[in-house]
Amino acid sequence: MKSMMGVIVAAVVAAGSAAWAAEGENPFHVDNSLRLGYDDNVTYADTEKLDSFFITEEISLLMDQVYQTGFFGIRYRPALTWYEDIGDGSQSDWSHLADLTWSQRLGRKLTLSVQDSFVLYERSDVIDADGALRQANNSYIYNSASAALSVMLTPKLRLNGMGRYQIMRYDQELIALRDDFDIAAAGLTLGLQVGKSATVFVDGTYDDMSFDHAGEATTEVFMPGFSGSTVTEVPDRSAQTFSVGLGLENTFSPNLLGRIRAGYSAKEMDAANQADDSSPYGELAVTFAPKPTTRLTLTGSYSMYQSGVTTFANQQRTTLSANLAHDLTAKITLSLVAQYFISDYDSESSVDLVDASAVEDGSESAVTAGVRASFAVNKNNYVDVGYTYSQFDSDFTGRAGAERNRVDVGWRIRI
Repeated sequence: MKSMMGVIVAAVVAAGSAAWAAEGENPFHVDNSLRLGYDDNVTYADTEKLDSFFITEEISLLMDQVYQTGFFGIRYRPALTWYEDIGDGSQSDWSHLADLTWSQRLGRKLTLSVQDSFVLYERSDVIDADGALRQANNSYIYNSASAALSVMLTPKLRLNGMGRYQIMRYDQELIALRDDFDIAAAGLTLGLQVGKSATVFVDGTYDDMSFDHAGEATTEVFMPGFSGSTVTEVPDRSAQTFSVGLGLENTFSPNLLGRIRAGYSAKEMDAANQADDSSPYGELAVTFAPKPTTRLTLTGSYSMYQSGVTTFANQQRTTLSANLAHDLTAKITLSLVAQYFISDYDSESSVDLVDASAVEDGSESAVTAGVRASFAVNKNNYVDVGYTYSQFDSDFTGRAGAERNRVDVGWRIRI
């Protein structure tokens, strides 16, 4: 998996050098962070927890280039974490995160945008990069590449077309057999500006999710919530989903921004006991800045989503999040972050390799909450201290619940 990072680093250097040469100025920024901390449950276990002191070295390479007809930006953040003792001695784990954004005005009314997000984790959390709840502590690669074309039909009417391709690839063979997938998606959005600050829009999206090894023979597959006999074939959780909805974006005031979207989704499942399912969905996001030193963002959503449990081809997911940043003084910033995920599974949406009557309904949830204080020593040096609490709960036997506490202190420098 690490060989792919050479391609990303080369792209960062080549694209950045070309943009720098074209504009005659340095668009690069480099941040370095060194953190020392303690983790009371490194492997997210419910029993026989392994605690360890750790050291994390992280470097962020950033490039932002604005030019006459567009924008080009790259973020690359590798991190190495060394754990003092995980049962049989010390261990080091890598993570790599890379993002690319390119926007190009092709004409007075036409704009092309391209985005790519790449993640490599050697030790994952419960909430994976694709947003699903999964058993933690696995190595994987995730990539999401998308392109959008925006056309101004009139000064107030805009049409956007979008295409996206996602992949998830696990390193461990047995997990890869069950959970490696691809998603191809496309969508259209028609937006109309209403007044000076509001936009109403209607959109439609279609996505096709396929599991790479569905149907292959293997050793016994773990099927949470299923009380029947052994399954020795990889379940097929592939599905196609079509969604239509209406939305509103509005700047209510300089201090209050909001977005709401609601609609209906229909899903057809390739190999489930229930051939299809449908559900309303909703999304809400609000950003509130009552004064220049305080910023609060609240988000929530409810929708059908891809299953993170082998037994099921569908789930209903609810997510809530809050992010608060407050400048206590000119040098001290306090940040609070909280996330809540709950996944509800219905026996009717179980895969057809099992008898639905032998499958129990159930839910899984994850909570993450953190607080961090940052002190600006000077313009380029910061001292941070933080605490994060994580919890995972499952109704299914064998999907162990767990709690985790992490504290750390660190030093960041911008070069």
